[in-house]
Amino acid sequence: MVNKGNTPSLMQIWIDRGKPETQPFDSDAAFVITPPIVRIDPKNGQSVRLMFTGEKLPQDRETLFWFNALEIPPASADQDKSSLQIAVRSRLKLFYRPAGLAGDAASAPNLVKWHIVPTAKGGEHYDPQGNECVDIKKWIPDSSIDFEQSKLKLNVSIPQAYMQQFDNNYIPPEKADSGVTAAFIDYNANAWRALTQGNIHTQYYLGINTGFNLANWRLRHNGYYNHAIGSMGDQRKYTAISSYLQRDSAVLRAQLTLGQYYTAPDLFDSVSYSGIQLASDERMLPDSQRGFAPTIRGTAESNAKVTIRQGGNVLYETSVSPGPFMIDKLYGSGYAGDMEVTVTEADGRKRTFVVPFATVPQLLRPSVARFNVVLGKYRDDRLNKTPEFFQGTYQRGISNLLTAYSGAIVSQDYQAMQVGLALSTTLGAFAVDATQSHAVIPALTTESSQQARGQSYRFTYSKLLETTQTNFTVASYRFSSRNYYSFSDYAQSAGRADNDMPPPSRQRSRVQANISQNLGEGFGSFYLSGSIQNYWNADQGRDMTYQL
Repeated sequence: MVNKGNTPSLMQIWIDRGKPETQPFDSDAAFVITPPIVRIDPKNGQSVRLMFTGEKLPQDRETLFWFNALEIPPASADQDKSSLQIAVRSRLKLFYRPAGLAGDAASAPNLVKWHIVPTAKGGEHYDPQGNECVDIKKWIPDSSIDFEQSKLKLNVSIPQAYMQQFDNNYIPPEKADSGVTAAFIDYNANAWRALTQGNIHTQYYLGINTGFNLANWRLRHNGYYNHAIGSMGDQRKYTAISSYLQRDSAVLRAQLTLGQYYTAPDLFDSVSYSGIQLASDERMLPDSQRGFAPTIRGTAESNAKVTIRQGGNVLYETSVSPGPFMIDKLYGSGYAGDMEVTVTEADGRKRTFVVPFATVPQLLRPSVARFNVVLGKYRDDRLNKTPEFFQGTYQRGISNLLTAYSGAIVSQDYQAMQVGLALSTTLGAFAVDATQSHAVIPALTTESSQQARGQSYRFTYSKLLETTQTNFTVASYRFSSRNYYSFSDYAQSAGRADNDMPPPSRQRSRVQANISQNLGEGFGSFYLSGSIQNYWNADQGRDMTYQL
């Protein structure tokens, strides 16, 4: 430090961790400064030494500290006159850089890239080249620049809607650690014995869940062993439920699975298969992007506070710059009713509007997509033969209001196609889809076969009636025509070994509901969950299950 003035200066020096209010006597930074206080005569300088204390700091990145220098001027020589003396405190960034960290400070500025995101103006994308000076007001609507010369301070205001948002708690999958090499086994064993009319029946059961992790691959196996002793003799059997090899695909935010596994139940009924599957994995998204929640849009007239409430509870609160704002980081909150948005301007004025919110499982956030691709062979040890098949599904959120989805199953003698729409409206959340199937069912006793073409329709609804606090969590209805075959129906019909094996129970219609009603303070709540289904097979009758 150099004193270029004509009078001596007293300097006090300390380091803080980013809190300007830190005083020299309570500084706990990882450095010791000598000397902490020094007098510097006119036209002279003074060296300051920083000694690292050895504190354990992160070794994979730089750590930021702040260097503080407080200059205290000498007292005025003429004590009889009024004078104004100013003590100047300077704060400089101080970086601790671990040894061996890639890169260097000299090349770091060249790695900083600025660009205007496509949403800034009419879908355009602009990357400044070299030292080109860009007028951001031309490219970003409602932005502003103000230079305060007295403070050498440049104030840049960009509307929140045009700024790229990051989730501070999110680690991208491509940066995740693959974990340690490890093996594990879980087991569950029990024995059961019964004496009935002089007959003794004994059964032993052992279930296992085991796995092995190596680098990015995970090997899993689930199965059980059953040993029964009784009037039917001594029967022993081991059944493999699933055996598969799995790994992440960070680029696709998906899981790759090889082996014996199950298809996803998002659009079609889940079936067991042996083959390969590539499917979206929502766990690779930030917590704030999982599930369905609407994107909140609005406009602020000043530096404003935006508060989002649902059912009287604050879900999210943030500050935004003047201009349009967009909030798409809300956590999925279930089925708790519409959202109330309050914009509080800098002068205290408040504006409130309501964003409808209800959800069904088919709804996705705007611009979020989900896919599933399977190539394999149907798996059922009871069947004489099982079909090979391809299944693909795709869902995409179009807007807060609309999600579209579609899927197909293709096999040699079976094809099915489904299309559907899901909507979130002020009247509740709806999902409607239709499935067309075509199946060729071979006859067991002749060489002829049966051609079956049919349709299945599904309607799903969800809504919270805020006036009565009645919550229809999920209410759905499905109807299938007589000649409609699901893929499981087809596989079991075509693969039956003989006439002794009963035909599949082909569902005709199904009604399902989950309803809750708040009975008021001190009286608790009422819940109803149940389903009713009937079948095209006359001897199947009707199934009804419910819980209160």
